[in-house]
Amino acid sequence: MSRFLKALDSYDLPMLWGFFDSEATVFFPDSPTGTSLKRLKGSDVEAAWGALFEYGKKISGRTTPPYVNITPQDLLVDHVSNDVAVVTFHLGTDTRIGRRTFVWKHSPGGWKIVHLHASTLTVAPR
Repeated sequence: MSRFLKALDSYDLPMLWGFFDSEATVFFPDSPTGTSLKRLKGSDVEAAWGALFEYGKKISGRTTPPYVNITPQDLLVDHVSNDVAVVTFHLGTDTRIGRRTFVWKHSPGGWKIVHLHASTLTVAPR
């Protein structure tokens, strides 16, 4: 998971895509690239990450990685079986909370993400 997050922070698409099963499914959170409208699968997931990374690079104000610093909070790894694990965490601020759920499956090629669900909640300030 830490290597995945490093690839994500660096917007390294080839490295990031290497963590996904070729038939993985993803629900992205609200995004300016429109990727949140439906469940994506396979190569559509890779294309969506590419669009998000290009947009992120433009708005980051940085010319070199890392472009973001994803810091998981309340990380939980649940080993469902010897070859399946579910990883959950949240991130963000008191008013905008991102929730992430990853389903990892062990295969001959190593641990791969078979599903990622990402959602974002906006919470009224207290």
